Amino acid sequence: GQNIFKEITFDLLWKANQVILVYDVTNADSFHLLRQWYEGIKQQNPGKQLNGIVIANKIDLQERVAVSSEEGLGFAHQIGFEFFETSALQSKNIEEPFNALARMFREKYEERVAALTN
Repeated sequence: GQNIFKEITFDLLWKANQVILVYDVTNADSFHLLRQWYEGIKQQNPGKQLNGIVIANKIDLQERVAVSSEEGLGFAHQIGFEFFETSALQSKNIEEPFNALARMFREKYEERVAALTN
């Protein structure tokens, strides 16, 4: 997201169940802003365990990569999210992140149901 939308966006994220953080591998600034977005979302959801994924997009532009896979994976692991590399242009790995989110949502739902029935 662009910074001009940050305040509006954070107001909308106060009951986030899942988070998708996307950056452009050819734009280091987009990657460095992920931490700020993540912290803002955490502030809007105090005490809540956030679930989500980090997506590195535009992997088709290998000659212009400014953020390595290792950096993206490291950040994702640091915040406890899964990591995916995609190319929207080539439709590469587009479904996998959404399948992972669906799996995470189901697991959390089943945990809540089990907690309520016990």
